[in-house]
Formats: sequence, structure tokens, C-alpha cells
Amino acid sequence: MMFAKAEVAVTGELSFYTQAADSGNQVHRGFCGNCGSPVMNRNDGYPDNLYIHAATLDSPSAFTPSTSVCSEFAQPWDQPSIE
Repeated sequence: MMFAKAEVAVTGELSFYTQAADSGNQVHRGFCGNCGSPVMNRNDGYPDNLYIHAATLDSPSAFTPSTSVCSEFAQPWDQPSIE
């Protein structure tokens, strides 16, 4: 889920793993340093956005998807159903 960086507050310390994306941008994957659960991603190509893993939200069903990103890489059995 994409959010404007200015609208997100993270509580607690995250650890980050950085790798190059297909675009050449650096992607920073934030995860809990205690349990390893993924929390969010940052992409140097989009510095004003944060990409939050829906499972980390208290009420993920409160949000309705409006687009799908990188769906061209999805497996045939994992296609988005966004209309």
C-alpha cells in the first residue's frame, strides 16, 4: 500500500536491507529487527512515498485497493482483481 511519506508515523526501530530494483533505483526494505516481519519499503526513485505491507496495519480491510503495481510479474494464479 502506497502512502505519502509525510502521512506515515512508524513506532519502533526498523532494520533495512537495500538492493537494486530492475529500474536501477535502490529499494530499502524495512523489517522488524526482532522478529523479521516485513513492514515497509522505500524506493529512491519515489522519495516522497512509503510502501506499507497491509498485514502490518491494525485494520487493513479499512482500505480499498485502487491500483496494482508490478502485476506483470505475478504468477498466473496471483492476478489482481482490481476493477
